[in-house]
Amino acid sequence: MTNYLFKPEKVVETDLIIQNYCQSIKPTDKKYRELASSYCNNLAVPPGALGQLEKTYQKIYGIGRGKVNVDKPGVLVYVSDNGICESGVSSNPVSTTYQVGKNMLEGRAIINLLTKQTGSKLEVVDIGCLTDISEQCEFKVGYSTKNFDKEPAMSRLEAGRALIAGINKTEEIIKQGWNIVGTGEMGVGNTTTSAAVITLLLDSELEEVIGLGAGLNEEGVRRKQKILQKALVYHQPFKDGMDVARKVGGYDILAIAGTFIACSKHQVPCVVDGVISMAGLLVALTFSEAVLDYTFVSHVSMEPGYQLAIKKLGLEPLFHFEMRLGEGSGCPFFFQFIQTACYTIQNMSSFKEAGLNIKDYVDVRDKY
Repeated sequence: MTNYLFKPEKVVETDLIIQNYCQSIKPTDKKYRELASSYCNNLAVPPGALGQLEKTYQKIYGIGRGKVNVDKPGVLVYVSDNGICESGVSSNPVSTTYQVGKNMLEGRAIINLLTKQTGSKLEVVDIGCLTDISEQCEFKVGYSTKNFDKEPAMSRLEAGRALIAGINKTEEIIKQGWNIVGTGEMGVGNTTTSAAVITLLLDSELEEVIGLGAGLNEEGVRRKQKILQKALVYHQPFKDGMDVARKVGGYDILAIAGTFIACSKHQVPCVVDGVISMAGLLVALTFSEAVLDYTFVSHVSMEPGYQLAIKKLGLEPLFHFEMRLGEGSGCPFFFQFIQTACYTIQNMSSFKEAGLNIKDYVDVRDKY
């Protein structure tokens, strides 16, 4: 693992570590995507007939600067509690975070089944659960955030530690050979923290972003909205993305941001699952816009904040499963797709090899 301080003792130290780290992130080189596009145009199918298979392959080719490596995928799941639950924003008891996190470690959660079925790796990281989910909690920043209905969710130092923890953990799994990373989480109340972060970072109206979470009745949604409206005013002004995340976000969001940042530095594709990992992506983008070059989105989350974000960022999810689970559950489906796309594109015949004439085909891609 890269030798970064896991728990710096001063705010200026965390800011400097993150700033220096992000300076090494480079945008992808367009020439590689152009080479991949030219290659796809010579495949023995009507121009553009493979749609997202071609687009995905071209982006992966660009990320790898001419190399395609997606054979060792895995999902990082960050587990953390949120103090805002004290104000009644969730129908689930706080103990659910611990129980589901424990289930993941013991192989009993949905994400375990999905990663096993797709041959993907899975790492579950306790970043801030109220109760330790295992004896190994070396990446833990604290025992839940504070209730941002009354005070900032965390200090800037804690926020920096959470983001650096995400960087360090991602450095670790990349060193182990992971070459495509999915982002997941578990934490009661984290659709509330995500709604706050997304609203502020997209400069949107709260009504456009707030959703039902794991399942709220009308009264619960009204309470959630009222609490968020108050908090978004109470915590002003917001200096930057880190300030937004520390005041109304969560440790999981910041750790996910760290994962996106580390993947981008190492030119490894990183995949968005649902609304919480989307909030993490938005935080990461406040440090480096180049992170978007390395980002894929797996499926359309049912949360309105997610749908607003993909529209504003110009991202195209591949699947619409009507899922709202979290846990990184959309990522294994994307892993299967991207492996199939790359295998297909790389092993197809060209027009010449197939005995076909490209001039017999009309390129109608711009008509759709």
